Amino acid sequence: MDNKVEQLINEYEKNIENTKEHFSYINSVREFNGYIFKKMRHKEYLENEEKWLKKLMNMDYCVPKLIGVHNNIIITEKIDGETIRDDKAQKHLYNIGQLITNLHNVPIEQKEDWKKRLMLKYIKLKESAKDIMETNIFESTTNFLEQCLENIKVSNLCIVHKDIRPENIIFSNGKYYLIDLESMCIGDRDYDFTRILNLLNQKEFYCYEDFKNLIDGYRSIKDVDIKEEKWQFYNRYYAFRLYSRMLSGEIDRDNKYEKYLKDVLLDKNDRVTDWIKKYNVEESL
Repeated sequence: MDNKVEQLINEYEKNIENTKEHFSYINSVREFNGYIFKKMRHKEYLENEEKWLKKLMNMDYCVPKLIGVHNNIIITEKIDGETIRDDKAQKHLYNIGQLITNLHNVPIEQKEDWKKRLMLKYIKLKESAKDIMETNIFESTTNFLEQCLENIKVSNLCIVHKDIRPENIIFSNGKYYLIDLESMCIGDRDYDFTRILNLLNQKEFYCYEDFKNLIDGYRSIKDVDIKEEKWQFYNRYYAFRLYSRMLSGEIDRDNKYEKYLKDVLLDKNDRVTDWIKKYNVEESL
């Protein structure tokens, strides 16, 4: 541990009661003296975030500046700007689309078997969910996901954030910064639309024009073919993962969001498929 990190940690620990806490589903995130101290629950996520912060900083991608790591705490400089709230995101969606494209355009050196990675994670997820999830939801979901996994085709391998949503983006001095890189990996480009399209699907104040702005922003830099089958698979895979984590107590249960996830798993709530169809028809004219 270098001197600066040691000094920051000592001051932070002495003044922890006076720090500002930021909302996080899993980790403890606190602000102190112009820095963000993120206490990570899992070491593998800490190491992963450290790795990707270093890589993207070296490539001048807009991420927080890494200061250092101590035990299970990662320290970054605080970005002075606006964390984009879900209900204030509409005016930013075109630019968020461009931010996603720029991430996907970062050169990658290694390749990865995304299908194998997804399958291994699914097997663990299925095992953990089988005894805590309603039988009808579990069986219909796993049957659907396994059929999709068998036939999945990876569109483009690239760096994927895996949790892109407005509140993981900070707007500062005309620039957009991506935060929370703990789940970042090399994977299927299409997966990165899952979280933000899930949000557009869930919140009633979003509409087709918001979806269109997001995709148009992405396509202003690089073409992308949005397929309804991919969306349906990744959306239900994501909902299966989140719902099982709520049931197990790994993340706090939220009655409204829990109902939304159940509806997705039962194929009862999906505006995005209609939007994809409409968008693709308009683009073909």
